[in-house]
Amino acid sequence: MGFFFSEVSAKEPKKFFDLAKTYGCLVCPLNVQGKASPNTKFSGSVSPVIYVLGESPQDFVGPSGELLKNVLSKFISLDKVRFFSLCSCNVFEKSPEDFEIECCRDFVKKDLETTKPKVIIGLGSSVLKWAVKQNCNMLQWRGRKLPITTDAQTFWFYPVFHPSVVLKRRSFSQYKNEYEVMFELDIKNIAHSVEFLGTPIIESPSCYFDGVSLITKKEELFKLREALIYFKEQDKIAIDLETTGLSPYDGNKILSIAISNGIHTVAFPITYDKFWGLHNLKKELESFLLNSGLKICHNLKFDLGWLQYLFGKNIVCKTQWADTMSQAYVLDERTSMLEGMFNLDVLCRINLGFWLKDISNLDASKLNTYPLEIILKYNALDAKYTYRLYESQEKNLKKKENKSLWWADKHLNEVAKTLLLTQAKGVYVSQIFVLEYIKSLNEKLEIVKNELNSCKEIIEYNRRYKTFNPCSPKQVATLFKEILHLELDKKIDDDAVYEEDGLDEKITTDKNTLLKYAQQGLRFIPFLIEYREITKLLGTYLERFNLKNEKCYINKDGTLRPQFTHCFTSTGRLCIAKGTIIETVRDLSKFPKGIPIEDIKEGDLAYSFDEDKKVVLRKVKWVGKTGHKKILRIHWLATGRRHRGYLDVTPEHPIRLVSGIYKKACDLKEGDKVLAIHRTNPALNLLKIDYKKVQERFDKEGVFVYSNCANNHRITRIEYLEEPVDVYDLEIEETHNCIANELCVHNSGQAPNLQNVPKRKGKYIRNIIVAPENYKFVAMDLGQIEARCIAFSSNDEVFCKAIRENYDIHKERALRICELWPEAAGVGNVEEFLEEPKKLKAFRDVVKNKFTFPLFYGASYKSIARNLKIPEDISKKICNETFEKFSGVKKWQKELLTFYNKYGYIESLVGRRRHGPLRMNAILNSPIQSVAADIMLVTMNNLSNLSFTLNKDYLQPILSIHDDLSFYLPDAVLEEEIQFIAKEFCRINFSFINVPLSVEVSVGQSWGELEEVCTFTTDDFNYTELE
Repeated sequence: MGFFFSEVSAKEPKKFFDLAKTYGCLVCPLNVQGKASPNTKFSGSVSPVIYVLGESPQDFVGPSGELLKNVLSKFISLDKVRFFSLCSCNVFEKSPEDFEIECCRDFVKKDLETTKPKVIIGLGSSVLKWAVKQNCNMLQWRGRKLPITTDAQTFWFYPVFHPSVVLKRRSFSQYKNEYEVMFELDIKNIAHSVEFLGTPIIESPSCYFDGVSLITKKEELFKLREALIYFKEQDKIAIDLETTGLSPYDGNKILSIAISNGIHTVAFPITYDKFWGLHNLKKELESFLLNSGLKICHNLKFDLGWLQYLFGKNIVCKTQWADTMSQAYVLDERTSMLEGMFNLDVLCRINLGFWLKDISNLDASKLNTYPLEIILKYNALDAKYTYRLYESQEKNLKKKENKSLWWADKHLNEVAKTLLLTQAKGVYVSQIFVLEYIKSLNEKLEIVKNELNSCKEIIEYNRRYKTFNPCSPKQVATLFKEILHLELDKKIDDDAVYEEDGLDEKITTDKNTLLKYAQQGLRFIPFLIEYREITKLLGTYLERFNLKNEKCYINKDGTLRPQFTHCFTSTGRLCIAKGTIIETVRDLSKFPKGIPIEDIKEGDLAYSFDEDKKVVLRKVKWVGKTGHKKILRIHWLATGRRHRGYLDVTPEHPIRLVSGIYKKACDLKEGDKVLAIHRTNPALNLLKIDYKKVQERFDKEGVFVYSNCANNHRITRIEYLEEPVDVYDLEIEETHNCIANELCVHNSGQAPNLQNVPKRKGKYIRNIIVAPENYKFVAMDLGQIEARCIAFSSNDEVFCKAIRENYDIHKERALRICELWPEAAGVGNVEEFLEEPKKLKAFRDVVKNKFTFPLFYGASYKSIARNLKIPEDISKKICNETFEKFSGVKKWQKELLTFYNKYGYIESLVGRRRHGPLRMNAILNSPIQSVAADIMLVTMNNLSNLSFTLNKDYLQPILSIHDDLSFYLPDAVLEEEIQFIAKEFCRINFSFINVPLSVEVSVGQSWGELEEVCTFTTDDFNYTELE
């Protein structure tokens, strides 16, 4: 019988796992007679080609085993397969625990080294974690070929979905679900590739620093000059920069630079501790950059952005660059907010077999606090393995089956350069308008607040509880339930705000729900909605564009520089899930368990840690809802206590370790110790403080410090949650961290995404972005680009003819729907409809978004019937009629689905891929969205290049919003340059373009005052000139 040291596990995890390694079955909790099936005999070949590694023996029997063996037998004889598992005992109704797996690690290792398979197939996330020693999301990792080692031997490892996961997603449909398709394709690809695989080579840890030279003394400048001469003669080199911040426009500096050709690497300081200063090296570095061969970066837009800031456009436009991040994205675009698949650390693990950051576990946000030698080692490794990564990925790109990706790889390198130049140019923000609008909106907010507080429902709420906060979903829910005795909607809507009521039912307090009650005569509803909208405009945008605000998003040179991405990286706003408790000074009688983040207000006093890890009070400067996103859950155990909990955050959110450094949530590992405050810590006595006295003291003294209150919580597990949740962001003054569910987390303070600014409600925001004197703000929008891309893809003759003749498909379908079911449009008959152009236009837009495009992207007639609120038989009739008319579109849909089921990915007309598992709408929609984006990006690249070659800076775009490019054009040449740019939009000459392109032009003095002035199409220009 095994025994289990739970207290040892909690306090000394390393020692505990050493026990598992030493004693194996003797200490394993599964080794209990009668509870499981101990020491199961494993089956299959003793010299296998393929080694299937499951979680426990039960994976190979029952429905899971039957599915697995049926799929395997289609592509390889089962007598060439060995079946083994991480645990020798069955684990029922759950995945095995880490300790249980550790007890059997040596058995698995010994069996692998004895049987020497060519390939290991890992079933499920537990086996993937065993192989790569980190929690990983199977959706992003499945099907990838990974090198792994048992120290004595190396193997190729392929993670696939666990058969039980595939079975759970089965439906009664005759068709296979997307998980079944991917599972079978992965097994097929693995079986077919086995004979071509060699043995993977993983570099030994003892070789990581081979060929690395560090220049650490000022008198060694001659060594740097010698290195620059050497690297200038190389065909290609990798370059990596370490900086004090993300942007060069706010006083940040380059600490060091490293250059590598994969064999030799040199790292040298720039501004570290006033080392040389850039001015002493500027001419030599500029000459080196202009005259060296291909230069490789990881995240080219970042490194080259800094170099462009220092040396100008020549560095960007006159030299060759490559980007390993773009390269990785082209090869396999799968990533998510939960997992940054394109960061250098992950890509080194996938391609080279080790986690790069395990070698140098530094906090990149505090690099200038480390000794020079440590910074240079960190820098050098990044450069060295950026080069090695480039070689590995380039080899994959050159494979015959990836020929279609070559254009996309070259294209994305150009996009990175164009976007960094667009960011460098930026947009102008009128401070006069900012201050004027802040004043105007605050006055309006006060009026709305007074009107709201005069409503009888709010008066009653204030009497019973406290001052009503219209922005608090919880308080709005309480208002409806306790004061009005009304039941709010309980349907789930991605854009809704959810609140747990006393019955654990999810309810929504979003705008659409509230408007329904406004129709019932509740006078306060319009004021509540308006209050929320004004508050968001002020807090999220206007206050952050005010130069008087020390946390203003505008750079010190007065320019706002929106951030653009060319790969779907994990970078995004740092967010905390709704319901998370933020430790603040509070009224304990009303908030005994703490205040959830959605109820935090600006000006609240939050507990925070200073640089010395002392607990201090700091004001909340800003807080707000930032979206509906996927998150990860950090499970923790309070050290020395039987107290557990978890924190839900976005994966990029920095968590502060006890060492003082910050680590991204997605990079945390089991056993990491996080700086924390226990809610019942007697030294802090958080729950017994008189909040009014604390506030008075803070207002008087401006500081409030507690000593000896720091605790540490150990990370026990990282869990990826599939369903997105509402998330919030906040900013804490000075210390920029807060206590969220007991853990110390950094706050965000990132600039808002201008793509999210609404056109109507965001008029205030758009008006403050203005053109300089003697210039106009010009926006150029690709007209009906999605419809044109469907024409490109389907080659449907009728559809293409309709586009060429400017036939309005959406209007025609709207009239047909109205003819069969006029109630859908709110009219009595078609004739009435035709007499009211506004109604017709409004319904035409509804049909465009709820019928035409959904139908072409795979929506069923039943879902269309629900969306349009028409009978299913009417919907089915109209859908059939549409596909009879556009039969080529239906044929294209079937061809795409066939291609996807054969290869496991879809491919756009320009070679971009998207891998499964995908639902039907994504399979049909992605190629269209991709081509539309690439047409826009090619136009953007061309204009950016022309800006440089023609020496016309105004041809460089300033914004890219969806299908729209914006420019600052001089008044003196406005008309001719608009026509020149329109011609470039229409000059795109892909072979698949079979209908004219269209560009709609709008002009104004600001972004918010744009008026459409003209439209151009390809037919307006000379075709021979365009060839």
